[in-house]
Amino acid sequence: MSVRELDLDLLHQRWAETGYIHIKGALSPTEVERALAGVSDAVDKQEQIRTAHLSYRNDQEHSVRVRNAAAASAVLLDLVDHPAVLPTLLELLGPDVHVLGSEAFVRNAGDAPLESWHTDGGASLMGIVLDPASRALQLKVQYFLTDVSEPDCGNFTVIPGSHRTRPRELGDDCFLPEANAQWDRGLMPEGATQILAEPGDAVVFPYNLWHAVAPNNKGRTRRSVIIRYGHLWCRPLDFHRMPAEAVAAMTPRQRQMFGEFEGAPHPADFYKLVMQ
Repeated sequence: MSVRELDLDLLHQRWAETGYIHIKGALSPTEVERALAGVSDAVDKQEQIRTAHLSYRNDQEHSVRVRNAAAASAVLLDLVDHPAVLPTLLELLGPDVHVLGSEAFVRNAGDAPLESWHTDGGASLMGIVLDPASRALQLKVQYFLTDVSEPDCGNFTVIPGSHRTRPRELGDDCFLPEANAQWDRGLMPEGATQILAEPGDAVVFPYNLWHAVAPNNKGRTRRSVIIRYGHLWCRPLDFHRMPAEAVAAMTPRQRQMFGEFEGAPHPADFYKLVMQ
């Protein structure tokens, strides 16, 4: 799919009004199985790191999060410029697409919400509301690899249109007290909705969309991968520089998207994407 094949008017209307784009069936069943294997590989490698008493991040008992997952499993590199999603990225961000991070999630059962309401990117981004007509500043793509097609399966939960709202309280941790006061009482904030997604669906959303993770009381384990994007002048969040073995597995376009330029690049190289 090319950018020209997108319904650009509808894309921008949905982005401006709701703050997210749900791409159904972005991954084929075969690609879903490959990505699931990549998540398992990344989790296993991260467990080895934990056992060696090195850096590890397990947010809570019910969830495992592997940061820089694309470095842990080359299979997940296929997701960073997937043809079902790349045209939308180019349209929303522009041609200087930079991968800022990649995360693999495994979320197990939990009767309480698995993640509180928050925005992404720290206190500075929390206070920035863009003009609806502007390019995106930072966004994420979440690929759902297991079935969350009914509520309370650990669903990604959003307040459509909240990306146009500057929170009243700008905390250092990016959590949203005005929404979490209801969430903590088992109530959905006004306008909130759980995204119902099938394996292979992808959701594109910006840093400032108010979002959370619903309870997972259906007895299923939810697996997903998130890729964070910005512009080539943005600093990555999950890595200083990708490991050499990960770079060796990348295509030329992927290397550029991870900020890997050979030799002395021309300044203009940072403003256009290698398309092969």
